[in-house]
Amino acid sequence: MGHISIYVNGGSRQPGCALGQIATIFGTQTAYNSTTYDASAIWRMTEYQNKACSHWRAFFLFLESIGREKSSSLAFECGSYNEFLAGNCFSNASARTSVGYYPNLDLVSGNVMRNFYSAATDRIPFSTMGFKLNFRLQSKTENSNSQAKRGTLTARIVGTLGATDKLTITSEIIDLTPGAEVSLYFHSKHQILGAIQAVTLEWDAVPNPFLPLDWMRKHYIYLAGDLQLTTDHGSLIRLRPSRAQILENEDLTATVGV
Repeated sequence: MGHISIYVNGGSRQPGCALGQIATIFGTQTAYNSTTYDASAIWRMTEYQNKACSHWRAFFLFLESIGREKSSSLAFECGSYNEFLAGNCFSNASARTSVGYYPNLDLVSGNVMRNFYSAATDRIPFSTMGFKLNFRLQSKTENSNSQAKRGTLTARIVGTLGATDKLTITSEIIDLTPGAEVSLYFHSKHQILGAIQAVTLEWDAVPNPFLPLDWMRKHYIYLAGDLQLTTDHGSLIRLRPSRAQILENEDLTATVGV
């Protein structure tokens, strides 16, 4: 514990540190350093990998941050890792710090111990950037076609200098209820996007297993107004969707309003 304690991915087992012997034999990363390792590592993978790999990850995270202050992951002060994952601490711009070599030492005050949480990928480069997407669904009174649905969502963020991969932005199946305010917190590997211009949103419906005909019909959700995207540096971007209706497995693009 220190004045600023940073827990990456919760601080315990790290992603990429649970590959087994079969995966190693076929040449994928062993999670020692997320690159293909020598054959002698095959016999030491299971328990050693699960424990030592996560400890070594701290070294690689620190090493990766040297000379890359602007592309280091950000950590946010939060009461718990679950609160961090829910995005409850994401807007606390006054209590955030870079992970690694460039901590925000202004946060150090006397003997006060402060806990921060951050996310990292499962392979080099480990640094990430965080986003929070907010939108509202049309209520039944606004649109009689609006029905309660369940599903998952993906998004792709497009900037003037690049775009993210398609990102799964729901960690589990969620309820998409008419009139609901939806807030989703997610991460992408760190890259240069430039000024954000658009978000492409897609959803995948999960039909009701007790209603056989539900599997055969088309499913829609209906947006009410603009989307709001917040970056981990505190920028707030409003994006206007090209239409309100979103058919399952069909992209909808929302762009920065003119």
